[in-house]
Amino acid sequence: MVRLSLPLFLIFLLSCSRSGSNKPYSKSAGGSIARTEVGPTPSTKNAADTLTWLESIDRANAKTIARDDSNNIQKATIFQDNGLMQLTANMRLDYRIFGYDKPDSKSKKMMLLSIFTNDVDGNPFNCQFGAYYQTSDMPGMKLIYVASEGDFVKANIFKNETLEGTVYFEKKWIRFMK
Repeated sequence: MVRLSLPLFLIFLLSCSRSGSNKPYSKSAGGSIARTEVGPTPSTKNAADTLTWLESIDRANAKTIARDDSNNIQKATIFQDNGLMQLTANMRLDYRIFGYDKPDSKSKKMMLLSIFTNDVDGNPFNCQFGAYYQTSDMPGMKLIYVASEGDFVKANIFKNETLEGTVYFEKKWIRFMK
């Protein structure tokens, strides 16, 4: 019985000494005990946690789109007769189309059309004009093609027939139809 309890006691001592950095109290060199600050718990969200979470969503979903071949990618459609831009969700096709403030993918993200729930729910990218699964989910809103500018398509956003703003979508996510 002594043989069994000695190894267990040693394991206990080793595990206690390794977890000392997570304890809320520490012993100073002089022998006094003081409370130490422990880092935030995983349930605590601060700005840095949110940014990291948002970056991980962005990377994962962008990676999914980047590795898919064109047969598995959905594009938004612009109808040439009236300039209306539409996108209808298709669960078998991936898509993630940002509308930007300027014809530059590094400019502010103003709108998002995406198949990914974590892109849309709660508008995590804080897009001014929102995040949607498809254009029919945009209440009272419509996108109207204005012009092409380099690698981008310029579109006006109307809400209840009132011009709300302009966004730029990368051409690679757009197709034109007659």
